[in-house]
Amino acid sequence: MNSMFDIFQGLPDGNFLWIAAVGSLHEARHHINRLALVEPGRYMIHSQQRGFVFEHVDGSDNHSAL
Repeated sequence: MNSMFDIFQGLPDGNFLWIAAVGSLHEARHHINRLALVEPGRYMIHSQQRGFVFEHVDGSDNHSAL
């Protein structure tokens, strides 16, 4: 079974906007790194299978589990 990872972008009001679903954590991190180059901000990656979330903030390459 393939894991799916959802990518969300943080909005100014504190909510999140769904951006895409990808097949691996590596692909999700690559996707938000590219997004953050164009529009720095808050991004989250959610694992559909395991339920964990990673946060990516301010276009940096720092990731933390929430």
